[in-house]
Amino acid sequence: MCDTFVLKKDGKIFFGKNSDRESNEAQIIEYYSPRAYKEGEKLKTTYIEIEQAKETFGVIISRPFWMWGAEMGVNEKGVVIGNEAVFTKMPYIKKGVLTGMDILRLALERGGTAEEAVDMILKLLNDYGQGGICGFEDKRMSYHNSFLIADREKTFVLETAGEFWVYKEVKDFYAISNRLTIEEEFDKIHPEAINFAVKKRWIKKGEEFNFSKAFSDFLFTKFSGSYLRWLRASSLLKSRYKRFKLEDAFSILRDHSDVKYSPDSHILADYICAHGGNIITRNATQTVGSLIVENRTNTTRVWTTATSSPCTAIFNPVPFGSLPILEKKPDSYCDDETYWWTHEKLYRETLKDFEERINVYSKEIKFFEERVIGNTEDEEIVKDLDFYNDNFVKAKQKYLEWYEWIRERKIRKRPNFVFRIFWNGQNRKANINIRL
Repeated sequence: MCDTFVLKKDGKIFFGKNSDRESNEAQIIEYYSPRAYKEGEKLKTTYIEIEQAKETFGVIISRPFWMWGAEMGVNEKGVVIGNEAVFTKMPYIKKGVLTGMDILRLALERGGTAEEAVDMILKLLNDYGQGGICGFEDKRMSYHNSFLIADREKTFVLETAGEFWVYKEVKDFYAISNRLTIEEEFDKIHPEAINFAVKKRWIKKGEEFNFSKAFSDFLFTKFSGSYLRWLRASSLLKSRYKRFKLEDAFSILRDHSDVKYSPDSHILADYICAHGGNIITRNATQTVGSLIVENRTNTTRVWTTATSSPCTAIFNPVPFGSLPILEKKPDSYCDDETYWWTHEKLYRETLKDFEERINVYSKEIKFFEERVIGNTEDEEIVKDLDFYNDNFVKAKQKYLEWYEWIRERKIRKRPNFVFRIFWNGQNRKANINIRL
């Protein structure tokens, strides 16, 4: 489960996404430089081989460690894309197709504008289809996709149900979650979508066509918890629109709906900052990666936690270039040398008494980010690749420091039994010596 938003204002575009997946499914931040390829070369995606493009753009992506495709990313031209799992009435194809994450990465590598990326997604859907096994441990997990696609000029929301699709341009702000959101108003639709829905009796003759109503699978969409997350993100974007700034993008991805929050307090995945909590309704619902892109007239600024759980992590900028501290790739087993798992030990120690322990270091996260944001306004500083790596080195040191602080603290409110069972199981699988 995921949440993605975009906001256009005063010549800037803010994009943000939380990628929610299984708790031990570490996500990797990578930069790939632009490349040229020989005629006829092949490309191996997550499951299938396809024709390689003659040239690809440089990209920054965030991807599950075991996939070729990406959950979110941005290319050198300023095109940014995030996708969402959506659940529809159309059948899911589990073999011989591209995953939604493959489609996203291919569109970034091959689309120089948002419009070109939309066209590329539609071409890939037509040529190869979508689906595949999309879970890491859960090999039953398959879904269709919606996409938010933006560049410095235009933004589009594109939603799919099997082979069918619909899209429209976004004028100010928009949020997507694990549900179809396009209803009666759209710019373009698959030429057979309406007739197909009518024949299936998913829409009544004479009734105004509604893509979401016609193609959504009610049960899976309902129990994804997506409605409350989508409503919350849309409300935050609307209320902050006039004065929106980078810190607002951070806070949306960290949002727990203005409540005194505890991760063991709810059944469904209905908070934007998502925390795994049980094996049935909150298994593949942990935010394992967060990305924010700020597109200005001539520049693109990219920010990421490169960790799970943004409410317990630091957003740092990343460059279109090398980043040594992130070059050792995490997988599903704890490795203290990787950045992702260093933070993860802090996060899982925090879960022992979340409300109490997060307060120990939450103000320091804010101070750290304020300093880095101030430094990024200096054009000379942001040209230095060492600046970016140094920020991640310092953040890693902070995670180690905070981990030592909180592990000695007395537990005042232990999480409930079901929550503890879930996380103790995850820790055993990851070889983490933490017991809730």
